[in-house]
Amino acid sequence: MWLKADSVRKRRKRRSAGLAAATVAVVLASSFALSAPTAAEPAPAGIDVASYQHPSGQEINWPAVASSGIRFVFTKATESTTYTNPYFATDRAAALAAGLGVGAYHFANPANSPIADAQYFLSVVGTASPVGTLPPVLDLEQTGGLAPAALSNWAVTWLQYVANAVGRAPLFYASPNFITGAMTPDSRLGQFPLWLASYTSVTPAAPAPWATWLFWQYSSDGIVPGINGRVDQNRYAGDLLSLQRLALIAPVIATGDMYYTVATDTASGSVELHTLSRGSGYQGYNSHIATALPVIPDPEAWQFVFAPLSGLGGHDLFAIHLANTGSGRVEVHVLSEISGYRTWVAHIATPLGVIDPANWQVRLASFNGDNAANLYLIKTQGSDTGRVEVHVLSAASRYQTWALHAATLYSSTPNDQFTYLIGDPGGLGDLVAIARYGTSSGRSELHVLSRASNYTDFTAHVVLPMGPTPDPAARFSLVQWDGDGRPDLLLAQFAGGSGRTELHVMGSAYRYGEWIAHIATGAGALDWRNSTIGLLT
Repeated sequence: MWLKADSVRKRRKRRSAGLAAATVAVVLASSFALSAPTAAEPAPAGIDVASYQHPSGQEINWPAVASSGIRFVFTKATESTTYTNPYFATDRAAALAAGLGVGAYHFANPANSPIADAQYFLSVVGTASPVGTLPPVLDLEQTGGLAPAALSNWAVTWLQYVANAVGRAPLFYASPNFITGAMTPDSRLGQFPLWLASYTSVTPAAPAPWATWLFWQYSSDGIVPGINGRVDQNRYAGDLLSLQRLALIAPVIATGDMYYTVATDTASGSVELHTLSRGSGYQGYNSHIATALPVIPDPEAWQFVFAPLSGLGGHDLFAIHLANTGSGRVEVHVLSEISGYRTWVAHIATPLGVIDPANWQVRLASFNGDNAANLYLIKTQGSDTGRVEVHVLSAASRYQTWALHAATLYSSTPNDQFTYLIGDPGGLGDLVAIARYGTSSGRSELHVLSRASNYTDFTAHVVLPMGPTPDPAARFSLVQWDGDGRPDLLLAQFAGGSGRTELHVMGSAYRYGEWIAHIATGAGALDWRNSTIGLLT
């Protein structure tokens, strides 16, 4: 029990892609073509190469390539389980030294085991990721005699194996005709970013199950200084800054950073994400991002939450649309962190019809220890049972299957009076109820209903170290503040007494009875009606 009950607490024969990454490095070097972070350059240009670009053994002049405006390159590393590009290692090293974002690709042979193909690829490229490294890529252009469903499963198996080995979602490369003709739209493929080969002057649409592409190979007939002969040409879907993040060059958001979103009236015309680094004591910004989502007229009908869609870690942005949706159902839309929140990786209509945000609270959390971003829909008022109800849509089903329907011990409560959170060290899904006002103690209180009891038994009752908190500009959340594995309690104030956004933390080690941090951040006061605040976990 985490809080004691007695507390009063992602062949053509010459191509394929992708190199690995386990941890994010933040390094800037003046020699890098991708350095000097800026978002001013849209759709950065890139190429992909193989031994074909080395006629008679000629070398590629990588500094000349970089000077021509090329920002990234994917170089063929391996094919099947028997071929290694003899120029791979030297091309990769020289391209990185020239300041390009560099990835390695594998040309797949589905007649083999996907694990054998993946292992051969990794034996050549390794699993480390120096600064400038782009994600690994699976190049799929032949079926190996597999039926569509079996081929899709082959690809998923390869992608998941490599992802687990390198700690980073690989890219998937194929043409639209191959995807629609030789494969099935397996939803699991959608969690891996798409590199689409489509030789057209018109920007192509992404085939299902992808909502969009991250890279687009639009020509095989390019002329680039430094390369003797023709070369494939590509575009990146985001801007230069998000490419820098993808290549581990520009600063990225990190666990522990404070974030806030602004949903309306932004200068960019998009929903914006801003982060302040924990390393600066939340005084310094490390990102200002205009996302792919236009500003929204009804921010009260949306919830913005950070979680890893793939389950591989990271901070994808979930935009959960509760009301006024096109499908007539609650919808889950996800922007990927690796694209700098410019690429959609999921658009999902759930089985639940639209709901009144005034009567529901929405969370993403682990369920029964699965450590996945399951969708908890907590009905606070208007239930058939007359009680607060917890309904869970499983992440494993892409939010199509209910994992739980439970009526709790709590009678219906107004949303402004109780905040319901999900969290416990084991990731089981305990329900943490924050009573904001109207308590017997005259103070704010914390009460825990265990998942093990189906939310029918309390395991903790805690009087918090502050008075009533009826102000909607004060938001509670569970965070990892001190790294002890137990959830600490954050009270974020959109407009604190300092005139700034403030963070106040109660420690689990003290059974939430003591404050362990009070911080007036570098962010000014925010409008709680169109913003969200939190810490990245």
